[in-house]
Amino acid sequence: MVEAYNAIVTRNAKVYSEAQKGGSLILPAFFAFMGVMLIGTALFSGRSVNSSGVLMGAGFIVFGIIFLLYNRRVFGSRNNA
Repeated sequence: MVEAYNAIVTRNAKVYSEAQKGGSLILPAFFAFMGVMLIGTALFSGRSVNSSGVLMGAGFIVFGIIFLLYNRRVFGSRNNA
């Protein structure tokens, strides 16, 4: 019973560590992409730079950058993984 539990825990730890190698960029890239889309939509629709779409898009981009830096600090860079 203990051996089976140990095998499950070991396998889950390996799967988690492998998923973090490629998954640490997906969410920050999504936030940056959504920010660019919001800014582009707001600017191409003729709204001013101070419109809510531009401000929200800039917020998404900043949040994506902060989230990327956080992921790099917590999980390490790809070169170290």
